[in-house]
Amino acid sequence: MKSKLAKKGRKILIFINNSIKKRGFPPTEREIGKYFKFSSRNTAHYYIKKLRKEGCLKFRFCSSNRRVARGLKPCNNKTNAL
Repeated sequence: MKSKLAKKGRKILIFINNSIKKRGFPPTEREIGKYFKFSSRNTAHYYIKKLRKEGCLKFRFCSSNRRVARGLKPCNNKTNAL
């Protein structure tokens, strides 16, 4: 299961990086789910949560400690490790 997460996680990170380069902002969970044909948006949320726990993603927060929409930010030092 770990290798499956790493393989899918790597693909999600590449998708996020490409989206930022192409459009200037990261994709939403819904866009990630649609691209990878996940049956539920919660599946995208699950992978994002795992990548954040592994230190591969960060979230941007507003002043009230709430996540910012489209606030995914890849961490360069861990992105290459996957």
